[in-house]
Amino acid sequence: MTIMYKTLTLIREEQPMDSINSTDAKKSFSDVVLKVQQAPVWITRHDKPVAVVMSAKEFQDLQAIKQQALKMEIEKGLNSLKAGRVIDGEEAINQLLNTIDNA
Repeated sequence: MTIMYKTLTLIREEQPMDSINSTDAKKSFSDVVLKVQQAPVWITRHDKPVAVVMSAKEFQDLQAIKQQALKMEIEKGLNSLKAGRVIDGEEAINQLLNTIDNA
């Protein structure tokens, strides 16, 4: 069975990824699993992306990046607390609202 993949680019900065509609993905899931060992694949329904299938390694790498980013943000927050750079909740809300209004 020949599987037809399209190429989608959803965000300009990202590399285009192959896509397959959900019906074809279901019919040839083992082929999709093999393909995602090389690169993630969008799953589409009615020509709109609804999911991404990726290798376990790529998923683990992505989770590690997210965990590292979270750790860095927590460290920044703790350093701000130690340095006394804190504001009360009401001031924080007002700053957020001002940021949104000026965007």
